[in-house]
Amino acid sequence: MANDKADFEVELVDDVSRPAKRAGSAMERLKNVMRRFGSFASKLSPLANLSRSSTALGRIAEGIGPSFRSIGNNAANAFVSGFVYPIGNAFRELLTGMATATIGMVDFGQRSRQAFGLLAKEGEIPEQLFQRSIGLATELGLNIKDTTKQIQKFRALQFSQDQAEALIKMGADMQALGASGEEVSRIFAQLGQIKAKNKLQSEELVTLAESGVSTQVVFAALAKQLNKTEDAVKNMVSKGEITGAQALNAIGTAILVKTGTKQFGEAGTMMAESTLSGMAGVFKAKAQTAMLGIADGAEFEVTRAAKVIFGEHNTFMYSC
Repeated sequence: MANDKADFEVELVDDVSRPAKRAGSAMERLKNVMRRFGSFASKLSPLANLSRSSTALGRIAEGIGPSFRSIGNNAANAFVSGFVYPIGNAFRELLTGMATATIGMVDFGQRSRQAFGLLAKEGEIPEQLFQRSIGLATELGLNIKDTTKQIQKFRALQFSQDQAEALIKMGADMQALGASGEEVSRIFAQLGQIKAKNKLQSEELVTLAESGVSTQVVFAALAKQLNKTEDAVKNMVSKGEITGAQALNAIGTAILVKTGTKQFGEAGTMMAESTLSGMAGVFKAKAQTAMLGIADGAEFEVTRAAKVIFGEHNTFMYSC
């Protein structure tokens, strides 16, 4: 019985110790990875001063607070608790937010470059397509992520890069005249359907009219383009005889008439350069572009660290 008990105890210890050792080894490697991940922080040099400022504010609060309290200065106490501490916390939150935004931009850059790599036609350079999209968004004061994704959607529907960019400019013109982002999105969706089906149908015209595009002007533009009467054009629409290219040209003409411009992008550019909301949009787009630049510099370290961290995390989980 004594020997049986001893054997059981040795077996139990071995069963527990083996996975425990593996888990411990995985955790140790994980800690080493996290230490190496510090090299990522060196890529974010603009954040270094913020970090030091946050630390300094915390030390100021720790040093001044007790002194003020010792002399019973209620106003000083209120200053420390109501201003110094919150500012320090705000800096720490800002650092966390910027780190999160940087990682988000790394993901955005990687996904966008891969998408343009798949969508690029012969002779096109994916990186140039990506940079053109960012430049257009900055010029018009648009969100660079939303603009890039919309251009990729247009490219997936077989619009050329020039056509896709012209449509983005058209949307900016519509917004300059007061159209909401939702209305512009609906217009883009209808244009995509027309392109995909390669014909114009009445339901697209109804939705476009609801979004502020005059069907009367569209019919007039089609009549001039096809050298037919408007009644004849309406009959062709009902029969599905208007091609996608013909419809898109007429809709583009209708929007130019609505904006009172000769080229797409004129109204949008004017808004970006001369209105508070437009200039704010340009500022935000430039800030996004700057953050993308930081993310590009940190991409290798972030991706490498993520791969190792996720690998060690899996090792640890399987060891438990």
